[in-house]
Amino acid sequence: MAALRVQVIDRPPVLGDVVEAGFVDESTGEFKPLIETGAFNFPQGARQLWADDESFWVNIRLGDDWGAVRIDASGTRIAEIHQALYALDPGRRHGYGLNFARLHRLGGYGYVGYPDPTRDQPRPERDGITRVDLETGKVELLVSIADVAARVESPVETHHYLTHLVPSPSGARILFLHRWWLPDGGIGHRLLSAKSDGTDLVCHAEGFLSHFDWWDDDRLMIWGRVATASDRLRRMSAAQRLGGVLKLAKRAVRAVMPAKKGGGMSFLLVDIRDGSVRPFWPDLLPEDGHPMFCPAKRDWLSVDTYPDEHRVRELKLLNAVTGQVVDLGRYQFANLSLDTSLLDRAYEHLDPVVLRSVDGEKFAWARSGLHCDLHPRWKADGTALAFDSTHEGSRQVYVVDTSQMM
Repeated sequence: MAALRVQVIDRPPVLGDVVEAGFVDESTGEFKPLIETGAFNFPQGARQLWADDESFWVNIRLGDDWGAVRIDASGTRIAEIHQALYALDPGRRHGYGLNFARLHRLGGYGYVGYPDPTRDQPRPERDGITRVDLETGKVELLVSIADVAARVESPVETHHYLTHLVPSPSGARILFLHRWWLPDGGIGHRLLSAKSDGTDLVCHAEGFLSHFDWWDDDRLMIWGRVATASDRLRRMSAAQRLGGVLKLAKRAVRAVMPAKKGGGMSFLLVDIRDGSVRPFWPDLLPEDGHPMFCPAKRDWLSVDTYPDEHRVRELKLLNAVTGQVVDLGRYQFANLSLDTSLLDRAYEHLDPVVLRSVDGEKFAWARSGLHCDLHPRWKADGTALAFDSTHEGSRQVYVVDTSQMM
């Protein structure tokens, strides 16, 4: 299992921080460090991605930018590319990358350290999703932010970014989120996909959208709700002048919305063949979490929950066809204190719109990942599930044997 070993878990990363990337020996549980990297964040690590059974890619600093290296179990560098990776296609011949400096600047799980070269461009034409030939190192722009942003109405000064890239099971398409900052401090959300060559760009949903995964090449699930009239009003160029109208609209919406745990949202099942969007097991999955379908048995998925009033998170499996639920455990978030002494350095290059919209300490816990979501993820053969947790007082990676549960 590829993993990181960190020294600090009570503040966001700052320039100069490094972590050890390596793997955990499944037979002994021993961590074997292979390389140090400063290209990391708490929610998504350094994007460790297995190239084969003996080597993995990890993001690092390369010169004056973010890149990635492929390293084997002995610590030998097999290859390096001048593009930080976000995901690999299932065939592991191509990788997909993003501008991690822009992600950091706009609050989207990037890396602190380098200024965003597109910081003065709300809709850059030469930034977006890149595709990397992992054999030759060739990098090409696949989908530009400008092309994606041109399809939605927003003020010209609004900054857009792309995030959360997930290739389909066959690798035929890549799914991602398009987000942009609204004049009133909110964020616009769209879910899109494109073919692996960047063509056939399709918007599947718009509204408030967060965690998602492919079920198969035709269906996917995502937490959220589709756009309302209020959402569309907020993103209009005149939104800043309509603050009073928006407040009234929000108040009216809250008055008629049902009071339920999900806040009017649910997991949604999206079928890209006919464009349909409908609730997905709302009674069994009433809360937001991080879903991932099992690579070996795709009718099964894992999902976690956010902490309840007792700071407890749940971890479970669900059969997407039958609705069978397997409870894997409940884990309490450790009562950690926040080190605020270096927050100004942690927020270096962060866009002012982010901290105007989110309190600095809240941003550190939620957006920087110190709150430690469980983030369950599968072993490729479906026999085990790994997750992060602080329930024993430190941040660790745990593994659950699922071989007899499905």
